Amino acid sequence: IYIASGSSAVHIVDNAVLGVYPSPIAPVLTNEFTGGSRVHNYAGIRSDALPVRMIGNVVAGSNDIGFLHRAEPCPPTRIFNNEAFATIMGVILLPLKSGSCQTANLYKVWKAAHIAFFVADVIAPTTQLTHITVADSHMGIVPYMTVGPAYRRLFIYDATIIGSSPASSCSASGFCRTQSTQDPYMADCNSIFQPVDFRRVGFVAPFNTPNKKTCDTGMDPRLCRQLSPAYPVLDDCHFPWEKHIHMDKGVGWTFFERTTFAYWKADDCGRTSRAYTMSNSGPEVSFPSTFTETTWYEADPLARVDLSAESLNDGFVGRRSPCKTAAGGCMGLDQALIQDTDGSFVEQILGDDGSLSELPSGTSASIVPFSPRTSIVWSSMCSTTLLGETVGAQVCVNTTVQLMEMKNLDRGAKDVKFGPWVLTPDVEEDNGFEGGVLSSVGPFYASCPCGWDFSFYHILIKPSVTYDAEVMSLPENFMLRYWSPRPEDSVLLRFFYPDSRGVNVFVGGASEPDMALKLARMPTLEDAHGAHVVDAQSLLLAITLRGSPEGFNSRRDLVIRRTPTVKLKMNVEISIEEFNAENFQTNLAILLGIPPERIKVVAVTARRRLLADGEHEDDGTSGTLTSQSHCSWHGCSAARRLSGDGVGLDISIEPSEEAAASASGGDTSSTGVAALDAQASELQQVTVALDSLKESDDMAAAAGGSVVVTELTAPAEADASEAEQAASEADTQAPMVVDVLSVASSVSAMEVSVVAACPVEVGVVVTVDGLQALVSLSEDLPSGASAPSPCEEVNSGYEGNVTLACSAGSLLVDVSGCVPQGCSADAQATVTLGSTTSSVTPGSPLQSGISKTMPCTGVNSSYSGDYSLTCSFGELSVDISGCSAGCLRSSVLNVTVAGGGAA
Repeated sequence: IYIASGSSAVHIVDNAVLGVYPSPIAPVLTNEFTGGSRVHNYAGIRSDALPVRMIGNVVAGSNDIGFLHRAEPCPPTRIFNNEAFATIMGVILLPLKSGSCQTANLYKVWKAAHIAFFVADVIAPTTQLTHITVADSHMGIVPYMTVGPAYRRLFIYDATIIGSSPASSCSASGFCRTQSTQDPYMADCNSIFQPVDFRRVGFVAPFNTPNKKTCDTGMDPRLCRQLSPAYPVLDDCHFPWEKHIHMDKGVGWTFFERTTFAYWKADDCGRTSRAYTMSNSGPEVSFPSTFTETTWYEADPLARVDLSAESLNDGFVGRRSPCKTAAGGCMGLDQALIQDTDGSFVEQILGDDGSLSELPSGTSASIVPFSPRTSIVWSSMCSTTLLGETVGAQVCVNTTVQLMEMKNLDRGAKDVKFGPWVLTPDVEEDNGFEGGVLSSVGPFYASCPCGWDFSFYHILIKPSVTYDAEVMSLPENFMLRYWSPRPEDSVLLRFFYPDSRGVNVFVGGASEPDMALKLARMPTLEDAHGAHVVDAQSLLLAITLRGSPEGFNSRRDLVIRRTPTVKLKMNVEISIEEFNAENFQTNLAILLGIPPERIKVVAVTARRRLLADGEHEDDGTSGTLTSQSHCSWHGCSAARRLSGDGVGLDISIEPSEEAAASASGGDTSSTGVAALDAQASELQQVTVALDSLKESDDMAAAAGGSVVVTELTAPAEADASEAEQAASEADTQAPMVVDVLSVASSVSAMEVSVVAACPVEVGVVVTVDGLQALVSLSEDLPSGASAPSPCEEVNSGYEGNVTLACSAGSLLVDVSGCVPQGCSADAQATVTLGSTTSSVTPGSPLQSGISKTMPCTGVNSSYSGDYSLTCSFGELSVDISGCSAGCLRSSVLNVTVAGGGAA
């Protein structure tokens, strides 16, 4: 059954498709570069357009795909109670390309030779899978996330994941069958778990990759119609389905509720099986999972979970090789995590006497990897036994393990590694650690720079602990994300910080730092999220992070930005007695065209070099001798002499108050995002000017002697594109949870005819500018009739009406009547200029997206220019960047001419 794109009002109900085989005379496509070949993909039921209903269908005996269709938007209203068995791929779920949530429900897939349920190229921030049953398949549920929003969540409700059931026999069920360029008809097994001899895998933890798998997301739509939306690019990068060889990027989370795992065997027809494991194709990212209300039935302990470097070792090949037991480690394995909220995943605990007992009610646990990089640091709180048997993971009962992320926000950071990131638990605390360090090695290099990103590190941590934090090179702008939804959780990080500059901490995308978080003391675990201090004596930047539901949803990230400065070091051939710092500041300021107050001579050191005979002074650096001077170390002798006098200068050029004022409406002391951006940009220009002056006579004249510049460092500018990738409110909108069984029953009972009405109990998902809601009728609607529904019930920033139209029992949606809310004439906004704050109104109605300028003198008579009021979805905002402060009678300017100064 094939439903072409553009079809409408299609009902696919109670069909049986038996036997799907690629034709032996069908065209075979060949890659002219590699020689690899393959055939078209076929599905028993393929729907390129979402049907009105797809209910009660069965596909059996497919030598390719059972079902191929797009995910529904949440909540589900269309596709229920379908079944596939004896297929290669049971279901390939194509991605929803717009909206914040996609879903699939009530599927039963068994005896899939490769993957039972493949969730392809996920784009939506949230995916919901409900009542999915998989059994007797090489792999059960395999999500494949494609890089998209910062917020990625997978919710799996009421799933039944079965390994080798009593209906499966070793003689009648082979290992697996997968497609590749060398095996287009899927005769043999080439899955990512074939090298480690896993017969069954129930759930493969998701990763996130720029490598789009399907034609549907990465190729010309016309090709996808001819070939198949599932058709991947014809090269080895895309086979088998679950494999990718590109770089991972971005962490998400998986939530399981009311999951049943059954018939998982450590010895499975001479091989072994695992209910849960990571993808050995994802060396950077492995989504953590949280389990609640888990049930196990006839499941061997060893077959339940595997996060072991040893057992997965042979599957780590190519750029995944660092994950191996004898290698340096990888984030995808070493930072993998399972959280058991109620103890039902772990079930029992081994007592000191060797007996097993049920976990007490309310007991939680964490499961962390077992690898050479993780075994030492977690061994004091965790055990490698589960139900009394050794397993491929560390089980930590009554121990909460969480995730933390650090990302470099400097422009160009994607090309530079700043780690490893190492956390050492404070030995003075009673925190449960008894040695070792927590470490994250970051992303690995690939054979090509396609999509690589070295800017992020994530690491497993325990809450209520102080950590000494180290990286190879601390970025000037970076983000910290603490993956905890609980406000009682906190950690304290103490970064090594040999820098005199202060820092500015922005919470949750704020444009201004909260000055209450800048402490004059060392922060503690009890302080607020973002509380911090720079301790110049201890060379520390200490900062507290605290959990919250918003923080777990990537809405309370901390962005730390150092105060931008230019660092300049030089050697000057002049005696320290002759050097005049004040004159130098003035002269250099004149050359750069900036106030001399911005130039700080941080340190002046006397220099007198000891040189060997024959050595020439070349670059003025201290302590450097030629090979001739090595004679003294080997018993020979060489004449030596003293060089001329000199001074070493350590200079800092401070940020411009004028740049801050121009970006913030006249506030010269602003440390907001706009002010810091403007200051960093201006200092970049100063750096360019210094670079052109460093070997000039003008620089020598300014310093009073010949100059050698040994270091010139410009401030790093923040990458604005990274800030734009922050999770939006629409992304993190709580997914709507409905009674899927009840909805499926109602939809199944719908009348199918050209005159069928739309019943009141069946709603439709409406999307208005990214926000979704389920809209229902107030009464039955006849076919051909329409009814209005307020836009603001879907998106509060819009007004007007959604039109709901009934056509042959199908409810159609038209949102063209929804327009952004405007602002009334008396809408208010607050404007602050200098020390004056006023409440202002536009005086006339403003449509959304329209701005109106107002004179700055109306707020503060000492300011000139205009500020603007802008209406956006009913909210009035102010831009004061056009306001400039005038000069007061009491204003003072210091002027220095030829060494003499006056106010």
